[in-house]
Amino acid sequence: MRRTTLRDDGGQRRRDRVVAVLGLALARIVGVADALFDESADWLWFGGKVPDQSARRSRNEALVARYAAQLPELFGDRQAANEDASGVEVPA
Repeated sequence: MRRTTLRDDGGQRRRDRVVAVLGLALARIVGVADALFDESADWLWFGGKVPDQSARRSRNEALVARYAAQLPELFGDRQAANEDASGVEVPA
């Protein structure tokens, strides 16, 4: 019996697909976390006071830019802004 790995038949395409699916899953997690942020402030910080975040830059900008078009229910407001910026097509 032969064991299938990511390097077998069409290895690069298969790796690309795995990366795309994993990236989509991570982008979905980021979107859900962003959606729940305001509701979570009470138990994340004492008194629900969110520290000043004005100077903070998100580490997930590139991830969100790449997958926002595939997750309009989470990133609908960001989709139009990032559509031209990403320039990366995710394989279906």
